[in-house]
Amino acid sequence: MENDVLTKAVEWYDPDTADTVRLACAERGLELLFLTPTGKENESLAVVRGPSEKVNQFAEDAEEGEADPYETETRGLSDEEYEDWLQEKLAGLGIKYEKKAFDALPDEGEDA
Repeated sequence: MENDVLTKAVEWYDPDTADTVRLACAERGLELLFLTPTGKENESLAVVRGPSEKVNQFAEDAEEGEADPYETETRGLSDEEYEDWLQEKLAGLGIKYEKKAFDALPDEGEDA
């Protein structure tokens, strides 16, 4: 039954943009059917479809906060580099993403 297709609702949390679920689904070969805010800050409900084993693994990873897309590509990037990467990847899907403004960190000698 490895070819079973499953449709499942998954809570998706991302403080940058809910659209990262689109990247995560594309990376895993899943189809995103529906995406809507849950009313909780930075959380959305994503309905995904695909092979049952992949969908169940995705749901488990998302619940554990381990479903970040393309983690091997983004590991070690600064916040600014990640924002650039995310903007480029989402643009590839036709999604406009506005980068966040980052506050400059105070120098070690300055009072915070």
